[in-house]
Amino acid sequence: MAYAGDRLRITAPKRSIKQFERGESVTVAHPHEHLRALAACTTHGATFHQTKGDMINSDEFFQSKMMEQRDADIKALKQKKENTMALQKAKDEADAIIAEKGEPTTENMKEFSATELDILHKYKFGKKGQGKKADVLKAYLEAPPPLKIVPWSPEDEEELRRLETDEIPLEDTALATAVHQQAAAVGNNINMLSLDERRKLMGTIGASLEEVKEVVVV
Repeated sequence: MAYAGDRLRITAPKRSIKQFERGESVTVAHPHEHLRALAACTTHGATFHQTKGDMINSDEFFQSKMMEQRDADIKALKQKKENTMALQKAKDEADAIIAEKGEPTTENMKEFSATELDILHKYKFGKKGQGKKADVLKAYLEAPPPLKIVPWSPEDEEELRRLETDEIPLEDTALATAVHQQAAAVGNNINMLSLDERRKLMGTIGASLEEVKEVVVV
């Protein structure tokens, strides 16, 4: 079966040399829902289905991978917040009981309800006690004081809020990290380059700075 090559040439995207030098992407930026769908793909077939056979540029690939890590970080922070809130609530309830009735002992156990002893048990163990009141009280009295609660800070809340936004700057990706490391390596070992290599490097840097000037002027 033959194909009309002319038709392919007519519809194929065209890209200038300048675009290649600047590293611009061929594909159009996709919405964040697309990046999240790409992150969920675990096979080449799933990726092909999601992209409908279109190319994935490096920006999309690394941003989708970063989204996987970000989702894991969000889950961990939410779990930390939930645990901290639960521990603080248990402490507040236990403090209120002790402030009203004092610490429970075998002598004054009758003054405490089973619910109150469960709350005190939860304060030390993170869960309600099991068994009779005497068993719950015994476990409570023998347990060491609970560890100091690390409060959920405004900084934690701000980090969670930041992570929950879908914007993933390219500088946060593994690709950007690798580029920065390479740039640092060149800077640290520039004396190892030949004179010709240094000239080429300076020429590349100069061209890049000129492009920045053009963008600023525009």
